[in-house]
Amino acid sequence: MTSRLLNVRIAPEDDRLVRELKARGISISGVVRRAIRAEARKLRSEPVEVDALLKAIVERYPTPVHASRAELDTTDRHAVRAHIQTRLRRRR
Repeated sequence: MTSRLLNVRIAPEDDRLVRELKARGISISGVVRRAIRAEARKLRSEPVEVDALLKAIVERYPTPVHASRAELDTTDRHAVRAHIQTRLRRRR
């Protein structure tokens, strides 16, 4: 079995916690391995909750008040072209 060395930078608070764990006889390598495996299991097993993710994004980045509320059919290339031309004319 080959093993690889993982070099990780930690904050001073984390360093204090590491020293506490070592003082209690807890293997830091074991802690890191378990954390890595737990994160990998979460990635594989948990489906992404799209609705919750979108809700969180909208809450964090709400639509600006001055944003255009006009509905645009993006599948209609003529409507999209007209919309773009209108927007470009306004900026000049």
